[in-house]
Amino acid sequence: MDIAINIALLMAGFIGAVAAIGGDTWHKGDDPVLQRITKRGWLSIVALSLTLGLGVVKEISAVDASKEAKEAQKALRQQLSDAAISLTNAEKAREKLQADLAKANQGLSASQESLEEANGRLERAQRKLAAIEPDILEGMFSLTERIPREQDFAFANVNGQHRVVPISSETDRQLVLYGGDVFEWHHFCEYPRNLAGVPQNNPLIPAEAIRPKRPFILDTEFRDYEIDSKEGEIRISGPIGEPLEAVIINNSGYENCGFKIVVKSTDRTRTQRQFEPLLRKIREAKRALQ
Repeated sequence: MDIAINIALLMAGFIGAVAAIGGDTWHKGDDPVLQRITKRGWLSIVALSLTLGLGVVKEISAVDASKEAKEAQKALRQQLSDAAISLTNAEKAREKLQADLAKANQGLSASQESLEEANGRLERAQRKLAAIEPDILEGMFSLTERIPREQDFAFANVNGQHRVVPISSETDRQLVLYGGDVFEWHHFCEYPRNLAGVPQNNPLIPAEAIRPKRPFILDTEFRDYEIDSKEGEIRISGPIGEPLEAVIINNSGYENCGFKIVVKSTDRTRTQRQFEPLLRKIREAKRALQ
């Protein structure tokens, strides 16, 4: 658009100048001015007027274009300023983020060091504990080896037979006793039928009158022991470490009797045999920690 206006402006100016130079543009005389203007004059006037108009239009267009350019430049400057502010804020945020990250890394490093130190203390404590655990266990065993321990249990049904063999709940075989064991019993028995010719359930005769005169006998091969009450305990005599098979002798012919037997022991050899696997593991652990 600006190029077309410039070309038209140049052409109009050129035509007006050529028309004015080529001859007279008006007649001399006393006629009115408009009547004295020649055709060449009118052509020159039209060309110059067109030149003037185009010049005015060009200037107005230039002013508008300059105004629009200034406004665009102003908007661009504002955008550039906003972008610079945003960039500054972003840079500040980046610096703050870097500072926070550095602080977090320092905290993480400190936490890592604390964790490693705590792990080291825990490992040292575990090693110390592992080192003293075998000594504690062995010491506890040594301190308690003289305390009577329940070593075995047995139950025997007596139904009139003369020899009753208690069966161990530990081995499912005949109960075995050792010297120093404590034999503890509990039993509930009915009196034998026709004992001394006395009816079993005669309410006129007290129970003491028909009580058997011959108690149970505990036979251990080494010596015999009387079981003359419904409950009690006996300390077994005999060689230390030598097994003694236990048999209950029913001399009075008791029937429907239930014997509950608990065997306690302070025999070191017997206890050591039971604890030998544990003691062996304790010694192996101690050797491994040395």
